[in-house]
Amino acid sequence: TASDGGNVERIEGNGSILETSRLFISPEGGEANGVVISNGARVAGLTNLVIGDSGYVTNYLSGYSGGLDLQSNCEASVSGKIRIVYTRRKNEAGVYWGLRWGGDHTAELEALKSAGYLEWDDSALGPFDRGQTRIYYDSAETNTYVGYKSGADGTMWSFY
Repeated sequence: TASDGGNVERIEGNGSILETSRLFISPEGGEANGVVISNGARVAGLTNLVIGDSGYVTNYLSGYSGGLDLQSNCEASVSGKIRIVYTRRKNEAGVYWGLRWGGDHTAELEALKSAGYLEWDDSALGPFDRGQTRIYYDSAETNTYVGYKSGADGTMWSFY
């Protein structure tokens, strides 16, 4: 967790998982505290998420899904910033997510986005993927995502 003044925790690498039920990020003395997640790492098992006014979570996606992975019963209080940055296209077809929340939490995430507490940048992606990121509920997976469904790479059609 990140709870002391000026503290930044880093979680990196595809398959790296910080398993915790509570993530509390609150600034002390006006200094920012944060968590930087990158390369497909996840903060999983969350049932309580608190990000205070100057707190932040920044998630860099570079080919693998990952980031905050909240349980369906997670209580979230966010007055800081959750930022998802896509740096390259997903390595395989499927959901390319930067935040996953069990159950249908579309309304909560839309409210965070409207308030300016949740944002994403997919401008580094190619023309087929850029601008596709959104908040959506997948009833088959029973998860709400901030992400998009990526198609397979390298498909070529030949007609004779």
